[in-house]
Amino acid sequence: MSMLTMYWIIKLDDFRCALNGAWAASFTMFVVVVVVLGILGSDYGFEWFWKRCRPILLLLVFGFASLLVRSFLPSTKQMAAIIVIPAVLNNERVQVLGDKALDTGDLLLTLAQEYIQEHLKKPEGGNNASHNSNF
Repeated sequence: MSMLTMYWIIKLDDFRCALNGAWAASFTMFVVVVVVLGILGSDYGFEWFWKRCRPILLLLVFGFASLLVRSFLPSTKQMAAIIVIPAVLNNERVQVLGDKALDTGDLLLTLAQEYIQEHLKKPEGGNNASHNSNF
C-alpha cells in the first residue's frame, strides 16, 4: 500500500466531516433565505418570491448532493477493513497458519477426549468411596 493511499484513507473522516458541515450550512441558508424571502414576498407577490428563490434552490441541491456523497463515503475504519481483511485472508502464510491451527486444534481435541475417557471411568465393581479417597 502506498503512502498516498494511506493518506487518503486517513483523510476520509475529515472529508465526511466537511461534507456534514457543507450539508448543514447549505440547508440552514436555504431555510433562512426562503423564510426571509417568504416574508418579503408576501408584500410583493408570488412571482417576485419565486424569482428570488429559484437561484437559492442551488443551495439545497448542493446540500443534498454533499449528503449523498457523505453517505456513500466510507469512514477510515470501514476503508481499512475493506482493504486489510481481504489482504490478510488471501495471504498464503495466513492460510498455512490456519491449516496448522486446525491440525493443532484437532490434536488438542483428541488428547482432551482421551484424557476425559481415561480419568472419568468409574471403577469396576466397586465403591466410589475408594476412588474418592485420593482427594
